[in-house]
Formats: sequence, C-alpha cells, structure tokens
Amino acid sequence: MEEEWHDEPITPHATSFTMDYSPEIGLSNQSTGSHGTSSRGTKRKTTMSDKLESKMEIMSQDIQALTEMMKDGNRFYERSINIAEKQVLTAEEQVRIAERKLVFFSKVGLEFTLKMMCELSVMPELRMKCYRFLCREDRAKREFFGVPVDVHLATLYELMKEARAL
Repeated sequence: MEEEWHDEPITPHATSFTMDYSPEIGLSNQSTGSHGTSSRGTKRKTTMSDKLESKMEIMSQDIQALTEMMKDGNRFYERSINIAEKQVLTAEEQVRIAERKLVFFSKVGLEFTLKMMCELSVMPELRMKCYRFLCREDRAKREFFGVPVDVHLATLYELMKEARAL
C-alpha cells in the first residue's frame, strides 16, 4: 500500500506543521480560557513556536562558538606543524655540521692533530695518547670539535677522564 504525500511546500520553520494542523499543540502553553475577557493583569505565556525558536537560537550560537573553537584549534595545529618542521630542519642542519666536522677531522692527518695538541699545550708525553683517544672515540671527537677552541684542552682532559683513558 502506497503512502499519500501532500503537495504542500516545505517550510523552513519546524513548527509550521504543528501550527497548521494542531492549534492545540502550538498554543498549548497559552491561556485559552480568556475569550472575550480583558487580558489586563495576566502574563502572556510563551507559545511552543517561541520556545522552539529560542532553543534553535541558543543551539545556533553554540554551534557558532564550537566552529570558532575548531578554527582556533586548526590555527594552533598549523602553527605547531610549522614549528615542528623548522625544528626538523634545524636538527638536520646540526647533523650536517657535525658530519662535516667529522669528515674534516678524518681528513686531517697525524701532523695536524699533533700540531693542534702542541698549540693546546698538551704535555708531550700525552700527545699521542690524546690523538689515539680522539681517533677511537667518535662521541668524544664530536664533543671535542663541537666546543669553542678556548675550551678544547679542558674538554679533552674531561672526556679522557670520563673514558678512563688518563
């Protein structure tokens, strides 16, 4: 059995259906016993339509507030992504610098390193030991070449003490 559909236009207001077909529902909160009497001193009760409109307005405001919060969240997320991307680029650059220093150290020979040990005033009997230590210990090598030149000697001795190479 097929349902019959009414050819009525769709109205944008949700309560128009109840107002057209059921006035008792639409006016359920309104006083109906005052036909022909004065309305003086009585409060006008809110209709179902007014209540629904009020609720819809509140819901609309809440949805707008939620939309704004989501936009703020998206902006925060985008900024966080940009910061993370910059941090990755910085970390990659630091790795490249460290690798270049290691390549440089690998290419410099015994003569340069021993000359550096002389400039640092490393005692002659420890020069070869320091050189061999730096050749063996990659972490110490990176740390040694990563600090300013004026603290090379102190750093070298500290690293060798930590490794119990002294």
